[in-house]
Amino acid sequence: GLWAAFVMASTSVSPLPASATTAPDDIDGIAAITRSSIGTSVRKATVRSAQMADKLDERWERFSDSLRDESKCDATTGRRMY
Repeated sequence: GLWAAFVMASTSVSPLPASATTAPDDIDGIAAITRSSIGTSVRKATVRSAQMADKLDERWERFSDSLRDESKCDATTGRRMY
């Protein structure tokens, strides 16, 4: 019915312009941005902040584990039983 026609029509329409789907190696578009000095610095800063967050998470996990009451933990898994 009408609903099936709507679903078929909405799934066949691409949200990207035709030029974006026909040129995967777009030198003038996104590739130029990612190769620029600002693109490189943004990527490096993103990686550094992710590494810092990972180290912080590891330290928090160690701190949290140090506060665990071993008598209230499952002997097999080491996880707290509630």
